Amino acid sequence: MSYGIKLKVWGDYACFTRPEMKVERVSYDVMT
Repeated sequence: MSYGIKLKVWGDYACFTRPEMKVERVSYDVMT
């Protein structure tokens, strides 16, 4: 659970930043 929550937060934070490549990868991992 900790990993999922951390990934979600990281993804959200990355979304606000610029790393689109990393955001897409994290977003897909969390969404799936």
